[in-house]
Formats: sequence, C-alpha cells, structure tokens
Amino acid sequence: RGDIERGVLHPPLDRQVSIVRQPCWVGGPIFGMETPNVRQVAQSMEAKYASPRSLNGKGAPPTARGGNGVAELLAEPVLDRERLLNDTVNTGVMAALIGGFALSTMQMGMVVPGEAAEQLTVVIYMLSVVSVHMCTCSSLSSAFLYRQINALGDDAACVWAARHPLLLSLPMSKFAVGCMLYLSSVLCLSFYDLQEEPRAQRAMLAVGCGSLSMVAITAVVIARC
Repeated sequence: RGDIERGVLHPPLDRQVSIVRQPCWVGGPIFGMETPNVRQVAQSMEAKYASPRSLNGKGAPPTARGGNGVAELLAEPVLDRERLLNDTVNTGVMAALIGGFALSTMQMGMVVPGEAAEQLTVVIYMLSVVSVHMCTCSSLSSAFLYRQINALGDDAACVWAARHPLLLSLPMSKFAVGCMLYLSSVLCLSFYDLQEEPRAQRAMLAVGCGSLSMVAITAVVIARC
C-alpha cells in the first residue's frame, strides 16, 4: 500500500520493465495488480494492426513500419467483431426511429385520395415516402448484417467484413439519405404551415437549411477522415 502511495506503479517509460506487480487494497483483501509496460501495449497493438483486421488494408501501422510514437499507432482504426455488431445495431435502431417519424408525417392526411392536393403537400408526402423506404431498408439491412456477423467467429467476422466493404456501407448510406429527406420534408412542412406568418416562415426556413447543411458537412468531413 505504501509503495502505491509513493507512485511505484508509475515508473518512467524508458525503464525496461515488462510487468510491475504491487499489492493493491480492494475491499480489504490484497490482490496482485499487473500494470503492463507501455512498450508491451504498443507491441501487442502492432501485432493486431499487422493482422487482416486493419481497416485501411495497408498492413502494419506507422510504428510497425518504422514510425515513432504510440499516438500514431492509436490513431489507426481496428476492425473487430464487437465493433461491427455495435455499428450495425446502432444504425438499425436509428434508421427505424427516423423511418417512424417520416411515416407519421405521411399519416397527417395532407394528401387525400380522389382530391386535388397542393404541389407543396405532394412534395412533402413524396419526401416522407422515400425517407420511409430508405430508413426501413437501412434497418433491415442492418438486421441481416448483424445476423451474418453474429454467426461468425472473431477472426472470420473480420475477414468477411474486409471482403464486403460495400455491403457494410449500405445501411449507413441509406440511413444518411433517409435522414436528409426527412429533414427536407420537415422544412417544407414548416414552410407550408407558416404561410400566414412570413417572419416565422423565413426563420424556420433558415433553421431547416442550417440543419441540412450541418448534416451534409458532417457526413463529408467524416467521409474524408
């Protein structure tokens, strides 16, 4: 316990220490705590990145290719089964949520069969319909991908994902398009409902355009990272 308070568990990084064992008090009994050396962590991560799990397909990370620093190593993305499952679940849930919002817009009765409808209401309805299709397709695709990935082992799932990058990108792509269409339908709906209030109409138009721009810019920036 005294060694812990004196900071023995945090030796300088240049020490050639593989494992530091010090007693640690946890609820009364003493357990042996293992603190791995940073060099060991970097080496183990290099081994992972050198495996087929690398997302960029370039083989070993900068450190393994002769670069310096652990920061460059940590910046490289790692593909594993757990991350794939989390990604598919998150995309599917959010796509179902947005699709439900768009479906509720369709059920507002703005377009009645057998009756003439205004052009703007038709545009709102069409945007909502396409948004429902895109989001539902994204959610179903995520469910199919989750089932496929969940049936594979850790290494097999990584190899399968590396061989089907386009298939894995479909749920997020469809979800992004569905979100943009839903936001567009909301923008048009507010513009239609506020025809008698020009100031509020212009204000909501600015807010809607700002939301669409933010989503589009975020998608572009992330795609280029």
